[in-house]
Amino acid sequence: MTERTYGTFKFEPPTGLSRKGRWVLKMEAAVAMRAKRMFGRADSTRKGEIAFQDSTDAARDLQWLLTRYPLVAEDEATVEHLDREADEHRRIEREINEVIKGTRKPHVTEIAPPLKTPFWYQEQNVSMLRTRKRFILTDDVGMGKTVSGVIGLNDASMLPAVIVPPTHLQSRWTDELRETVPHLSVKVAAKSVPDQDVIDGVLPDVLIVPYSKLAGWAHYLLDHVVTTIFDECHDLRGGRGTQRALPRRCCRPPRPTSWAARPPRCSTSAARSGTSPTSSPRTSWAPRESLSASGATTRKRA
Repeated sequence: MTERTYGTFKFEPPTGLSRKGRWVLKMEAAVAMRAKRMFGRADSTRKGEIAFQDSTDAARDLQWLLTRYPLVAEDEATVEHLDREADEHRRIEREINEVIKGTRKPHVTEIAPPLKTPFWYQEQNVSMLRTRKRFILTDDVGMGKTVSGVIGLNDASMLPAVIVPPTHLQSRWTDELRETVPHLSVKVAAKSVPDQDVIDGVLPDVLIVPYSKLAGWAHYLLDHVVTTIFDECHDLRGGRGTQRALPRRCCRPPRPTSWAARPPRCSTSAARSGTSPTSSPRTSWAPRESLSASGATTRKRA
């Protein structure tokens, strides 16, 4: 007996300035309604057709959907891409589970022992950041998110680093860096544009640039920064064309005709917030999309 199918699907590679491709599903109306609930940001302007951006988690979800409502791939390249992205999601999932269980310890080139001893969950946060390279930390107030970030920078492979905090939290970071890792050199952006040494590519171990000054500094950090930490990451907001969206526009991944504060060499990005970005889909998407090439790991402890 021939298995019933409900439509077709295909992968469209990125075109023009797009950074990612997209999935296009053409299916029966009832199945399309179910798929829309799974893929929240799907474009569904045509009846029985939805389209959504490619990512590893989207591919994994799509693979599950195909087991429940079989669709026919329009070409072999679509099947190969789906399997590859879904397998990558499984690999990421295994990595995260290994860090949580404590069986995975990333290699660390520690410069000197920190003066503060981290709690077990702070060590886990640091391991998660060093393993995944993209991490959103949403522990509650008082859990030591700043300490987790500072200890994460105590690794030669993570430097030089840029910390992007709200203006009123600059001193919190400088105090914590001085108390925990005094062997690291620290500089705070005092002007809206960098000094000549930064322009020439001579950076301290840790550079603190608040959101209000990021636009003037971002261009000069290209190809020099390895790690970026965004404090209170809900400041990476939407609002296309508005002043509120400026920090996010500055840190977006590079496009062929633009620059970004997170340059190609910037291999590690982290964000922290006492307000969980998972509490509101409207505020959660911008930090996630800004930090991650394929989806940032989010952790929260009460």
